[in-house]
Amino acid sequence: MSVPAVPESLRELAARLPFGLEDAEQVGAAFRRFQNADDGEAPRERRAVELWTYCFVRRYFWVKFTVKPERPASDLDELVERVYRKIEAKRATVREPGRYAHWVSVVCRNTFLNYVNREGPPDVSLDEEHAPTLSSKKRVRGDLGLARSVVAEAIERLPDYLQPVARMRFLEERSYPSISEETGTAVPTARSYAGRARKQLRQDPDVRALWNEKQT
Repeated sequence: MSVPAVPESLRELAARLPFGLEDAEQVGAAFRRFQNADDGEAPRERRAVELWTYCFVRRYFWVKFTVKPERPASDLDELVERVYRKIEAKRATVREPGRYAHWVSVVCRNTFLNYVNREGPPDVSLDEEHAPTLSSKKRVRGDLGLARSVVAEAIERLPDYLQPVARMRFLEERSYPSISEETGTAVPTARSYAGRARKQLRQDPDVRALWNEKQT
């Protein structure tokens, strides 16, 4: 069976890499330089490693879901986010930097096997730090357009520096690497801003009323 063509948006993102998605040796070399650098050094390698990781993970799950089109696209996004987050948290524990690409592929495979072996996909809790959006169709009851409007208005009430990240994260459902590319901030900074925005949005009276209604 032939592998489905990679979406144009993903191809464009991968084209920014200094090496190919399948070039495990160069990926490992970049990761080794990044891992051995002091804080603040090797920003190019760090960016390349983060971008390659996101592209590889998204392509991996996109292919899996294309083979089984009945799987919901929302599960694909949740899996990509979860795996990228897991890799980001465990990256420092990689013992053989040259085999970073293999390690990432193993994380992808194990997570996917866990997904297909359980009874169903996990709920995405908007109360958790890692929740991908505030506008998830799985979690909002009633008029989705109204819910998005409420969140959009609440985002406009956030501090100016949080608004772009919050808008891209919660309304456009963009990944952290994508937000980083768009805003010119590091992925950890984008994640931090999203966390601050999420915390403030949960305290917004209109958003709280929206989610209280969801629970009834």
